Amino acid sequence: MKLKLLIYFFILLLINCLACTNLNVRHLTKRPIQINTPQEIKMRYLNFIFTARYGEKQTYIIKGNTFFKNIPMWASYIQELWLTAYLCNEEGKVLAKELKVYQSQPIPKKGLPFSFKLKIKKTSYPINYITFGYSFKLSPNANYKESLISHPLSGEKDLIFYASQKAFLE
Repeated sequence: MKLKLLIYFFILLLINCLACTNLNVRHLTKRPIQINTPQEIKMRYLNFIFTARYGEKQTYIIKGNTFFKNIPMWASYIQELWLTAYLCNEEGKVLAKELKVYQSQPIPKKGLPFSFKLKIKKTSYPINYITFGYSFKLSPNANYKESLISHPLSGEKDLIFYASQKAFLE
């Protein structure tokens, strides 16, 4: 009986802790939102060129293209790509977000198009900034497979490039 009570208490404590956590993007490059004006956010491995506009029912529509940069010369194929758009206040508190997961594909030279629809919940914080997050894995080609074992003595390396920048819990 005591064990069940202890487990129940632990679950309630965990739920309470999760309810109190917030996403924050203060460590990411963010820009003030300018409606119907082309904008750019430069991050470590991706540049985002976009335009924001108002949608209906307290929604922002963010459309644009993202371009890869600072990646290895051999990287030409996207194995995995997750992009997230964040609306936040000046301190970086995330007030709305949307995640997009992309299909595997060659890295497009003309940029990868994106479109986010961010619904704003009622909040006392002013929403005046936007930023993006990402997580991706690149390879030399579509059929490239990582080896199951490493080869430290031969110097062979897997040709997989992984990068990520996203919100954190506070």
